[in-house]
Amino acid sequence: MQIIDAEVLFSRLTDEDAKQARIYQANARNLDRYSRQQAEMGYDRAARACARDADACRERLEALLMTAMQTAYVPFRGKVS
Repeated sequence: MQIIDAEVLFSRLTDEDAKQARIYQANARNLDRYSRQQAEMGYDRAARACARDADACRERLEALLMTAMQTAYVPFRGKVS
C-alpha cells in the first residue's frame, strides 16, 4: 500500500476544492475538540453528535481528496499474450 502525503493531494485539487477540503479538515478538528469538551462536562449526547458530525466532515474531505487521486482512463491497445 502506497501512502500519499495529503499536501500532494491538496496541490492536485482546484483552488476552490482545496479551499473546501481545508474547511472540512478544520471543521472536523474543531468538532473533535468540542466533542471532547462536551464529554468532559458530562454531555454525552452532545459529544456523540459532535463526533458524528466530525466523521461526516472527514468523509467529505476523503471524497474530495480521492478525486485528486483519480487518473484519466487510457484504453489498453496492446496484445494480451
